[in-house]
Amino acid sequence: MADVGLRVRSESGYVESSVTTRLSKMIGSYTFPLYNPVNSNNKWVAPPEANGGLVVNDFSGGEPFYYFTCEGQKSTYGMLVPSVTISGNSIIWTWDPDVVNYHVRMEMFPNQPTSNTVGGITLHYGVYS
Repeated sequence: MADVGLRVRSESGYVESSVTTRLSKMIGSYTFPLYNPVNSNNKWVAPPEANGGLVVNDFSGGEPFYYFTCEGQKSTYGMLVPSVTISGNSIIWTWDPDVVNYHVRMEMFPNQPTSNTVGGITLHYGVYS
């Protein structure tokens, strides 16, 4: 069977990009507000309202995917993102307490405030078809 799909070539004929099996469709995005972590028994955790989810009916049209971009989170040592689960037409996120605690403690060094270390990111989601 011959390859069927899309190929983008440079002026010299080099294949820059090739899509031969499936295409992606962006469905939407959700921007997390900035949250201040909560100290619970000497451990930094995300506030309860930072956990949540969305119903995305368009997930039934293919294989879901997601990725994050940073939108103002204090993240000198790397972006903190929640754990994400996609099940059926739902996308659910939770902030792992151990990961939040580690991230906040790293951002505190040397003697920096802990504000704006949770959230401040955007979750982009779509489907491959």
